[in-house]
Amino acid sequence: MENSIHIIYNTCTQNFEITEKDLKLIAGNDVNLLLHFKNEDGVSIDITDFIIFFTVKSDPTLSDEETTPESEITIDVDEHDYPLEGKTKIEITNERTKDLIGSYFYSIKIITNENKIYTIVQGLICFKKDITNRE
Repeated sequence: MENSIHIIYNTCTQNFEITEKDLKLIAGNDVNLLLHFKNEDGVSIDITDFIIFFTVKSDPTLSDEETTPESEITIDVDEHDYPLEGKTKIEITNERTKDLIGSYFYSIKIITNENKIYTIVQGLICFKKDITNRE
């Protein structure tokens, strides 16, 4: 399953716009979150040295150190499929989602090639139980 999120960089304010996006996923499925970085004119941004942090938590006030692997997800991406075209993906494996049922908070944060830090996406992520249980 794939979900696309377009990330916009405003060249006037020199900031990334925060995208609010809620996601609905099936627990135990593999998911790719596709990210496409562009400026406000639709031109792709080079993300070669960007680091992307994807975090899912049951409680947004918990620090990353206080979360548990069984109930939260943390994924770091520093290699990108098409960095010159501003495209990358966050791969979430079925192993990471199989025990998650219900609503969680998530965010995507980046560190740019200039060491600037931005939260670019945040929202709720809802994991529903799969109807089919055989593999």
